[in-house]
Amino acid sequence: MHKEKRQFMYQKHICHAGLANIQYKTFFHLCRMESISFDMEKKTGSTFVLCDSFQNEVLSIITVENDFEKIVKLMYSSLNFLLKHSNNSLKILKDEEIKSMDEFNINSNISKIKSILKLIKEHEEEEGNKAKE
Repeated sequence: MHKEKRQFMYQKHICHAGLANIQYKTFFHLCRMESISFDMEKKTGSTFVLCDSFQNEVLSIITVENDFEKIVKLMYSSLNFLLKHSNNSLKILKDEEIKSMDEFNINSNISKIKSILKLIKEHEEEEGNKAKE
């Protein structure tokens, strides 16, 4: 049996103030409608980790793929999905700050992920140019 190597990206402690007002069924239905899912056969995709319950307004995201660029794209689309459905109430919390509820701006994380995608694309273009020489 051949096992594929996979990589993952984990975003911990995303505070979504709107979660307390949404039912699990509705949230996961929205995920399916926007193709945010985890393929159990391929063992790849995005999944939301409910830290306790929606009433606590905190969840995590794990993206799993066999290619780093795909992982970053999955995380980007998952964060954008949350941002779209959060009514601008989405916050990412640091571990040490979870108790004090200090927050990160979700847009800064999305910007960082965009930068990673840009670097990947530039690297691929450089490799393509080297191969042509």
